[in-house]
Amino acid sequence: MILASLAALLCIAAPATAPAAASAPAATAEASATDGSLIVHATSDGSVTVRDSDGRIAASILVKEGQSVPISLSPGRYTITDDHGGPRSIEVAPGGRLEYRTTPAPAPMPAVAPGPAPGPAPTIAEPEHEPPMSGGRCGGGPCRRWKRIAAPLMSAAMPGAGQIVNNEPGKGVGMFLGALSLGGGAAALYLTRDPLASTTPGLNGSTFGSEAVNAAGFGMLTGGLGILYAAQIMDAYASAVGLDRPRPHKRHKIAVQLTRMATVGFRAGDPAAAFYADWNLNVLAQVRRRLSVGVSDLSVKYGIGRTTIQAGGRLHYRFFDRDRLWIGAAVGAMLQGTIGRVPGTIGEAQAPAVKANAFAVIPYGQLDLRLFLLDRWSLDIIPRISAPFGTRFYRQDLALPSHSVTFELGTGVGVYF
Repeated sequence: MILASLAALLCIAAPATAPAAASAPAATAEASATDGSLIVHATSDGSVTVRDSDGRIAASILVKEGQSVPISLSPGRYTITDDHGGPRSIEVAPGGRLEYRTTPAPAPMPAVAPGPAPGPAPTIAEPEHEPPMSGGRCGGGPCRRWKRIAAPLMSAAMPGAGQIVNNEPGKGVGMFLGALSLGGGAAALYLTRDPLASTTPGLNGSTFGSEAVNAAGFGMLTGGLGILYAAQIMDAYASAVGLDRPRPHKRHKIAVQLTRMATVGFRAGDPAAAFYADWNLNVLAQVRRRLSVGVSDLSVKYGIGRTTIQAGGRLHYRFFDRDRLWIGAAVGAMLQGTIGRVPGTIGEAQAPAVKANAFAVIPYGQLDLRLFLLDRWSLDIIPRISAPFGTRFYRQDLALPSHSVTFELGTGVGVYF
């Protein structure tokens, strides 16, 4: 009786566990529906290691020659190495399928018979280009290692040439025509300036409005040309390595920025309006997440009989950093020290040189907009408001008077370590 009862209970309980067991594979299949697959084709015995973008090992397998092994990977960027080659970068899309063929083992060198004068050992010829992975595309063609260097160098030499190297002729022609238009427009505005257009010097002249518009247009065109030039170099490298979506380096330690701040202001004499440009270097350290502090506005300016050394400090906070766009605000101050000598009064037999030393403090506030085309490189647009306490000197004979509130627009590039 006891055995019969146990058998009956087992018969009743067995079907109840079947649905629970069947639900586990269904849940697993549902969880892995978005994963991509990588098929590893082994051309020799050895090991294959897959690492994620942070350097952690995502998969490590042992393969034998002629074997094909599938690996399931979450969407993202990975680096593959094997015993005889690598690393190579791949991008796994949701539900995508990639194939990877391991690097063949080098052929063993033939044994050399002993003799009085043995000949040199034979060398193994290397392939002209790295064989691209199946399905790997960079720009408009297959990924090639040499393009990573050639494409940005070609773009630096001639705008758009790097895109043509990456088999993107339409984009390359567009970059070239854009740079040609901006450069031609800036050159035309520069050549049309006529310092003798007004017969009355200074603000009493009738051409101040056109001079200000001319200077503002020149600044906008040259700033746009600089941004386009840097952008097409970064784009050429991104296409050469197959980078479709950059991941900005948010946890960087040091940020270095090269910036041109520009404005249009009054000047003594004729023309009464002038274009003021200030090229400077900034080095900021990220002391806490989103908060940076460092030295800023480093530059040296030479004028007629004077030299101006400029440096300052800046406190910056990044309040928006989503995808490839960063937005931040900063406050800072520039210090200018000027040393020089100017000639004495006209008409003296030997005009004595007069010291023309000066010191100025220029506090400012600014907004930073940074667009990333690469993981560690950004294009910067910086509107700024400043007010100098003391004469602010620029290059040549340009200077702004004390307490003149100034709106400046900066353009530049940044790199993050």
